[in-house]
Amino acid sequence: MIFSTLDGYANSYTINSKNYSDNLYHSVVTLKNSNSMFRPIDDLSDGKSIKGIEDISVDEGDFNITVALDLSHLPVDGAYITDKSNYTITTGDYVVKNIKAYNPKDIEARDATTIKQSGVAPTHLVTFKATSKHYESLTFSLTRKTPVWVKDTDIQDDTDVTTIGGKTFGFQHLIKGIEKAYTAQNGTTPYFEILITINN
Repeated sequence: MIFSTLDGYANSYTINSKNYSDNLYHSVVTLKNSNSMFRPIDDLSDGKSIKGIEDISVDEGDFNITVALDLSHLPVDGAYITDKSNYTITTGDYVVKNIKAYNPKDIEARDATTIKQSGVAPTHLVTFKATSKHYESLTFSLTRKTPVWVKDTDIQDDTDVTTIGGKTFGFQHLIKGIEKAYTAQNGTTPYFEILITINN
């Protein structure tokens, strides 16, 4: 059943403890008119993706690095993916600058060709901004959090039925209980964690 086609459908939330890192396509790309230049590390590039860079130079301003990702297999909705607060920088002095839908017209032609050769269709471009001049390797992850809509759907007092439109009594407690059953055994693992090697 395709729930998104049902009348009244608004949001979805799949609760599991699976790590999606292994089969998640990602590649460093260069946005058109970028101020940041680099060279792919040969040992970390296979003609279908670039997972490491070196010889970094910046025309002016801050160093930016963009990663193309195929997040189509993640059990989260689009709003969760584009919420910068759901990402964690594990290593490196970086912050998430921008997250947007993938469009090959936004990146340099050579990178679009590399991605085309992979046979994968990325869904998003995530751009990171360096917060220091120490261009270290970047490790980032998409953290598991309860979606905001769960709290917005919850209501603690349903005695007045005229005020509970679109809400469910105790819904947040129900979701928290299910989440706890997974985290008790596996901890709060991220949906994925990706390392981009950077040699400066």
